[in-house]
Amino acid sequence: MNMELAFLMRKMRRLKDIKQEQMAKLMGMSRQAISRIENGETQIKAVDLFRWVQTTHGQDMLINFMMSADLVSTAVTSIPGVTMLITNLSLLAA
Repeated sequence: MNMELAFLMRKMRRLKDIKQEQMAKLMGMSRQAISRIENGETQIKAVDLFRWVQTTHGQDMLINFMMSADLVSTAVTSIPGVTMLITNLSLLAA
């Protein structure tokens, strides 16, 4: 996974003062899976990214990141369903 995205996801979680153990429960994952995602060691599914963003209320952060990092074009091929994700995030942020 893109390390910048992994860093952003960790930042979203920390800004909401959610521990990895808590995030794991909220996401239905193990704490180790959360750690691997935040360290960029594993790909995250679009549905899990969407749930992460909803859980941390990080819609604006993700949209800003994707626009400023110019990831939209590369993300479309690297994360299945990202077009739907961006559309849903835009609707939530509105």
